[in-house]
Amino acid sequence: MSPQTHINFTANPPKLHYKPHINLTTNPPQPLYKPTSTSVQTYINLTTNPPQCHYKPTSTSLQTHINFITNPHQPYYKPTSMSLQTNINLTTNPHQPYYKPTSTSPQTHINLTTNPSQPYYKPTSTSLQTHLNLTTNPH
Repeated sequence: MSPQTHINFTANPPKLHYKPHINLTTNPPQPLYKPTSTSVQTYINLTTNPPQCHYKPTSTSLQTHINFITNPHQPYYKPTSMSLQTNINLTTNPHQPYYKPTSTSPQTHINLTTNPSQPYYKPTSTSLQTHLNLTTNPH
């Protein structure tokens, strides 16, 4: 069973019933793994590129999955990051100006890993950022 952290989401304009969730898991599974992150934040910007004054994104259930793992494997590794940030932008391709993304579950995978030359490295970053753009294929 994966530990779950529920986060608060604010939008402009406000969306009252949006409930994103983040699962903290290990890969491979580690039965004694206990994630310690307590303040995961997700920022979601719904924009077009180039700007389109009538663009209305319809995504309502974006999900971000964050995995804490080591490479090579460290069975007692306990990540301590407390404020991971993910920025998700829904954008259009210039070749398709009327594209309106409707995906309801884009997923971003973030891995905290070690460099093989540093087997005892334990990442403690408090502001990892991932940018995800949903675009159309020009063809």
